Amino acid sequence: MSPFPKQQAVAAHREHEALRSRYREELRRLADERALAQSRAEGAISEIAGLVAGAQQAGVSVVEVSELTGISRPTLYRMLADTRQRADLRSVVVAFEEALPRLTRELGHTILPYELGASFGTSTDEVLEQLMQIYPLLAEEVGSLGPSALTTLSSLLPDLQNPEDTVLRMLMLQGVSKQRVAWSTQRSERDVLGLAALGLLRVIPQMRAPQTSQE
Repeated sequence: MSPFPKQQAVAAHREHEALRSRYREELRRLADERALAQSRAEGAISEIAGLVAGAQQAGVSVVEVSELTGISRPTLYRMLADTRQRADLRSVVVAFEEALPRLTRELGHTILPYELGASFGTSTDEVLEQLMQIYPLLAEEVGSLGPSALTTLSSLLPDLQNPEDTVLRMLMLQGVSKQRVAWSTQRSERDVLGLAALGLLRVIPQMRAPQTSQE
């Protein structure tokens, strides 16, 4: 029996801990590399999605795009459908952005959804449905304006009327889910997102202004 069992046990423990530490370090390194590779892959896929429609218009077939990128044709067709849907929704955003200031000048007060409906020859329900559909695009634009965008949004919320200011504060500043906002305000999810979109349509031009002045 060894005369130094305690020292040997301590040495074995240290060696074991060092081995575990090396494995942990290597696993963390590989996890970081995996995360970076995934981020790059997602970025490349996003760029490809942005090019597919233009490539098709230029005469590059979906079959050829699939061969060039390694992305399946069903996925490419979904990308095309998503791109067309975003283009359609962007045209809706432009229509609302043009209508709001015009109607405000003509009527002399804050425009409500039913007045937008009357202007477009459609119902209030249809207006709220369209506003709900464009909310993600508008929220995405706010995010693209930089880290100070939410601070700017917070400073502009007092200019909005209730419930637009309430639902926007909960959704974008407090991170409350649309389901909980709907429950809290006793409104449907469609109305919550529609009113949030209408509020963003009112303030986004002012939020863009600092960006424009810096360019």
